Amino acid sequence: TEDGRLVVIEAPGVDPSSIKVRIIGKTLQVAGKRNSVTSKTFFYNEQTDKAKTLAVSLLVEDFIDPKNVSVEYEFGLMRVNMKFKNDYVINVKQEKK
Repeated sequence: TEDGRLVVIEAPGVDPSSIKVRIIGKTLQVAGKRNSVTSKTFFYNEQTDKAKTLAVSLLVEDFIDPKNVSVEYEFGLMRVNMKFKNDYVINVKQEKK
């Protein structure tokens, strides 16, 4: 996004109340407990169905504000929205015609 980064994680069957999101140093850590996936609305994956927990780690840039992170969870998709620090500016290059 223009004001940050959006990470989308497939997380079918994860209990929303168990979701924990942290940024430690340059690492985004997402964890949660998974219920059994019984809905056919999700892409079925035997490995995913057997996993009892969700654990994802991603590197993030220095200009991400770790105090300005929000998480939405709906229909098995988790959206982690991380905002840039206030002093970070993106310069957009325009092609000359």
